[in-house]
Amino acid sequence: MERCPICRAQLGSEDVCRRCHADLGNVRRIVQTSERLAGAALRALAENDGETALRLLRSATALRAEPDIAWLVAKVATKATPTRGTSMLPQGQTADAASQPRS
Repeated sequence: MERCPICRAQLGSEDVCRRCHADLGNVRRIVQTSERLAGAALRALAENDGETALRLLRSATALRAEPDIAWLVAKVATKATPTRGTSMLPQGQTADAASQPRS
């Protein structure tokens, strides 16, 4: 989270916005949990476990609606589970690379 969701001020590492003094500790924890769930979903996709990936992605979306996570939910929900040995990740992409936090 780079900006305060209330006043849009640039945020540092503190849990309180310097401009509006909003306590953002819980918001930061929700964002981190959502990112961890999305990363776990990508690892599940790499292991060809579409059912687990879909469950994790839906949980991540319930915490924080992001277009990229919603896109993944749509793709995983409509794609049949691949056969053993094939990956649902884009060709050449690994689960570790795909689950790196965005900046």
